[in-house]
Amino acid sequence: MNAIEPCWWYIKQKTTKRGVSTLKKELEKRWLECWEELDQERIRRWVDRIKIYIEEIIKLEGRNKYIEGSVGVAFRTR
Repeated sequence: MNAIEPCWWYIKQKTTKRGVSTLKKELEKRWLECWEELDQERIRRWVDRIKIYIEEIIKLEGRNKYIEGSVGVAFRTR
């Protein structure tokens, strides 16, 4: 239940598609560029999904059966 989780996944995918760098400065540069390029619509979609997550947890009555990303198309869209 963390709104930032899809962001980390997205940035990791974007910053490693050209290969993984072991240079700290290069890694910082890639992450900062990706962060700055994030559009507000993508961020809004990530935040809007929180409501769906909460509804699913309520439906499961808080039991430990919730698997993030397992319900509906909204969970699979990154």
